[in-house]
Amino acid sequence: MYLKSNSMKFNNYKRIKNRKHIYNILFIILLAIFLFIALTPIHNNKYSVIKYFFLGSAIVLALYVIISNAYFEYDSTGMVVIIKNDTIVKKYFFPLAVKSVEFPKGKLKKFKINNYILYRSLNIYLDSKENGTVKNHFNITNISHKRAKYLKQSLEKVIIENYS
Repeated sequence: MYLKSNSMKFNNYKRIKNRKHIYNILFIILLAIFLFIALTPIHNNKYSVIKYFFLGSAIVLALYVIISNAYFEYDSTGMVVIIKNDTIVKKYFFPLAVKSVEFPKGKLKKFKINNYILYRSLNIYLDSKENGTVKNHFNITNISHKRAKYLKQSLEKVIIENYS
């Protein structure tokens, strides 16, 4: 189904709300594993490599849980596009670091959606008088594939309108 209008508004609040408890429990389990491995003495050098491997894996998984739990909001109604993106860490510990971009539809030059194995991102390139082209990066891991498709269609319509 192709979008009939180029105005669209959505967020992934319900999806984040449903997954929030799962991420919190997983983070607590990973923290417990991290503390257990870090505080358990190993006297044999042969097993110390395994200990550090599991310790590193726990840290990487904990960081993934923190980073991937991102809130995303998109609004293209009217003449301005509004995109907001934040994570739980930014929201509670660094409230000024929450990423929010508002721009007129005419400033959008191009965009790219990157799909990695466990991570999905949106790069938006905006026209700027001072800097030429400005790149903005957003985490869209927790939006559904259907919403990502609609987001892509909406941004494509904006670009088509800019060049016609």
